[in-house]
Amino acid sequence: IVDCSAQVALCLAVKDESELNHIKKVSQYTADVFSKYVRNELMNLVDEEKKVKHSKMSNSIENIISDGKKYLPPGMEHDVVETCYTPILQSENYSLKFSATSSDNKINYSNNSSILVMFGARYKSYCSNICRTVLVEPSQEQQDNYELAVSFLENVYSNMKDGATLSDVYLKCLNLIKEKRPKWAENFVKNIGFGTGIEFREPSLLIGPKNDTKLKKNMVFIVQLGFTGLKTAGKEYAIMVGDTVVVGESGVNVLTPSKKKIRSIGIFLKGDDEEEEVDDDENIMDNLTRQSKRNTVLENKLRYEQGNDATRKEHQRKLTEQLNKEARERLSANKNGVVSKKKAKAITAYKNIANFPHNDNDIMDLRIMVDKRHDAVILPIFGIPIPFHISVIKNVSKSEEGDYVYLRINLNVPGSTMMKDADFPYPEATYMKEITYRSSIRKDPSSG
Repeated sequence: IVDCSAQVALCLAVKDESELNHIKKVSQYTADVFSKYVRNELMNLVDEEKKVKHSKMSNSIENIISDGKKYLPPGMEHDVVETCYTPILQSENYSLKFSATSSDNKINYSNNSSILVMFGARYKSYCSNICRTVLVEPSQEQQDNYELAVSFLENVYSNMKDGATLSDVYLKCLNLIKEKRPKWAENFVKNIGFGTGIEFREPSLLIGPKNDTKLKKNMVFIVQLGFTGLKTAGKEYAIMVGDTVVVGESGVNVLTPSKKKIRSIGIFLKGDDEEEEVDDDENIMDNLTRQSKRNTVLENKLRYEQGNDATRKEHQRKLTEQLNKEARERLSANKNGVVSKKKAKAITAYKNIANFPHNDNDIMDLRIMVDKRHDAVILPIFGIPIPFHISVIKNVSKSEEGDYVYLRINLNVPGSTMMKDADFPYPEATYMKEITYRSSIRKDPSSG
């Protein structure tokens, strides 16, 4: 009997278009579960000082993935989604192996702690995986080490080209680590990833120092880089980052695009008596934060709420100049006997997509949401949150029948007495006149 499993695995390593499509979908789903659920849950846990076991959080992630309905991209069938393995969370006694387990100890989120998260999803038998480190109030040394680890990972990605050998990819990464952090190289892992597909881990496609297998375009790998035994202020911590990637001609395409930079993955706490710095970084909107019970808030929320004073003042100055200019033009026209007609503003809830509250929990859970700031009501229609300006809502009524509550929303359409036809820029379009929602959950109004 001859063992030809390695040769068969090599033949199946290059994925066809259909296989890549399945892997891309499940990888995006895995990234969304981390970005929209895991990261937010960990932020809330720290913010609200909740005591949660590693194992309980692991079970929650597993249930979210197995349920397959929440965060699922369009076109995916939820009944064929499952976990590749039991999700792993660690904030102490770190192990970078996929055989590690989540303990029953409470998650440690004290200052300078790191929380490692590893999990993967499987769709129609095809696998994906993501590894991330969430740093809580990291020191500058931790931030520098984390950014360095991410740069090592980016180096691996740049070297994974069509025709390169797996051993070369590993050794180039190891040499870079020896150059930048010699002590890290002493306990560096024996491999930094492996081929994946129907089999979660393909032993013949390990990215290690002794594997001379050549990479080919459309091979899919799970890559992860990690370092344990790191210390800051006498406290031990670990760092690990990883993704699911597909090999291309000049590098890889990352299929799990959840952000890895420190400003997106770190949790920063500030006291009320501390002066907050102003930051106009465009990624601030990505960091969801809430008011803390211990009189601290997540740093990025303060940044978002305070905004950039200089930018705001400049915007107000331009608005004032614009209003004065329009007023002068109207006065000048009236003096010449010309009566200017004021154009009606178009009914718009959100002027651009950046203003839409994508990360709100009600939006992600497909619940009806009232956005008072933009005078809008966001309604879930066929699984998609659709905003309606309050002026197009004619009336709302609620009724109860048996075990169900019905919410009926009537909308203004062309020809309505409350609005002019000029308010509808596309009179030939088909407009929705009413929409009804049914819920089996009944709530006593007196309960609040």
